[in-house]
Amino acid sequence: MTWRLSTGLVLSTPVLLAGLVAGPTQVLAQSHGTVELGEQGEPATTRQEILLRKREEKRDELAPHVVSGAESRVLAFERGNFPANVFERGWRQIRPVIGGMPSGSGFVGGVGFLNGLDREAFEFEATARLSTRLFTSFDAEVQFPTARSDLPVRAHLGVRTSDFRGLRFFGLGADTRSADRVTYQLQERGVDAGLTAEAGRFLTVDVHGG
Repeated sequence: MTWRLSTGLVLSTPVLLAGLVAGPTQVLAQSHGTVELGEQGEPATTRQEILLRKREEKRDELAPHVVSGAESRVLAFERGNFPANVFERGWRQIRPVIGGMPSGSGFVGGVGFLNGLDREAFEFEATARLSTRLFTSFDAEVQFPTARSDLPVRAHLGVRTSDFRGLRFFGLGADTRSADRVTYQLQERGVDAGLTAEAGRFLTVDVHGG
């Protein structure tokens, strides 16, 4: 089979096929040669070479992240889990205590001791409080075993003492007058004991006395 072009050239089919096959091959060879020249240091001529050069330059400029002093202090504060670790776990079983007295006591602060927070056998807790109006209170309690134990029976024993001097009482109702205010002192001492038993999946029995 032969092909006749408008220029007057006559090409046979094998010659035409050879030309079509040789054309893409030469183009691919030229493109590959361009990439190789670009990698050898010649100016980039294709978009692919430009992107590759920029990636290599950016990779050479990368540096390890350095934490600043302010950032390190913020991270240490976050890892400290303040104020949960301070007011719950404390430092060496000693923790600060705020509040815990009746209204009118002023600002209340104190110190607490907690032993066995992560134990199952027992847990002992004691707190002492003092207010700006010189109100005082002390309480201590021991539980054995703790609620973290799988045993169905638990017991607890607690003692408390308090001295609330100068409490104010205005009477009952909304129509009381400030002239009817009475100041009194409340002292409390007591012992409390209890037993908790799980009698089933949905039934718990509590017995308390003091």
